[in-house]
Amino acid sequence: MNIRSIFLASSKFNSPGDYIRFRNTRSYVLQKHTLYFAGLVGKSRKEKLKHLYKQCGYSDYAKFVRRLGQWVSLSVPIPRKYFDEIGIDYHVLDFVVELDNEEYANALNTQFLIENFEERIMAGIYLPISLPGKMTEPEAIDYIRSFQRETKFRCCINVTGLKSIYVEPDGTVKYEYLKPVMTTTKDLFVFSTDNKDNAVTKLL
Repeated sequence: MNIRSIFLASSKFNSPGDYIRFRNTRSYVLQKHTLYFAGLVGKSRKEKLKHLYKQCGYSDYAKFVRRLGQWVSLSVPIPRKYFDEIGIDYHVLDFVVELDNEEYANALNTQFLIENFEERIMAGIYLPISLPGKMTEPEAIDYIRSFQRETKFRCCINVTGLKSIYVEPDGTVKYEYLKPVMTTTKDLFVFSTDNKDNAVTKLL
């Protein structure tokens, strides 16, 4: 079984509702993290943790333990020393990030129904509003435009992990795409979204 088959074998992706950003990357990092501590309990596990803590250059052990969970979930920048220590293969890492981008593209091309949107009532504050029923994206945008004739406020449709659709009071529609991207420095790996495709404006 090749590497693609190993990672795709567990995929249950059918719709945007099933999409999880960096699903393959998180799975790989968790796998390596789990193997690093495999079979260790009690004192031996604690000793391994202390070794990892020193390798990663931490002076606060409690903070280090909290950080571990964040590293596995890719929610904060990750030290290269941690990846080196748990045995991350960087060719495999590049590959699973590529798979995550394929899943992202597939999710964007999958039809989905929208149930709610948000209305911007002041800077940074959005009020959730339910649609009268499940709607396609064009139907939801048309409904919001009608809704805005009374309110004149900016509205937003959030498609979790994929994109945000902003409907302006003048009817302009702007898309912000949340493409999964890995960036690296000499010492860190950062898993975030790509901003270069953001704020794409369409007049629909």
